Amino acid sequence: MNIILALLLLPSLAQAQESSPWTVFQVEMALADRLQEKVLDRILGPGQSAAFVSMDIEFAEEETSSSRDGLGRVDTVLSVATSTGTSQSQRASQAKGSRDSKSIVRREAKRLAVRVLYDQKLSGEEVTAAKKALETALEPYGKGADIRFVAAPFRET
Repeated sequence: MNIILALLLLPSLAQAQESSPWTVFQVEMALADRLQEKVLDRILGPGQSAAFVSMDIEFAEEETSSSRDGLGRVDTVLSVATSTGTSQSQRASQAKGSRDSKSIVRREAKRLAVRVLYDQKLSGEEVTAAKKALETALEPYGKGADIRFVAAPFRET
């Protein structure tokens, strides 16, 4: 299973360079919050569901650099023959160097699991609509996302 996380998902973590448990937890929480706010609350209603995300993420840093150095020399000899016998010449030299460096941090989710607890009082049509919406929302990240809905008794608040 190969699921690519979009950089737009979590711009604040673009500088992350290690797969530390805290960083993975932050990614999981941010995705769960986004799914809850943008998909589930809008279809099932606020407080009618809770999204939980679990993933394994591989962080890889790719660094490339290049440098160019050069020394150029231009000699121009202008000879002027006159009755005085003088000549004129010019010399110029130029040194140039440039260095380019680029570093890219890539995050790749190896496993993505989403669990949604929902109020058992919700209709089957509402739950089916939410499932389809989540599948569609997660489709750009790969076909391998494991999405499961679990009915639970929610208390009236």
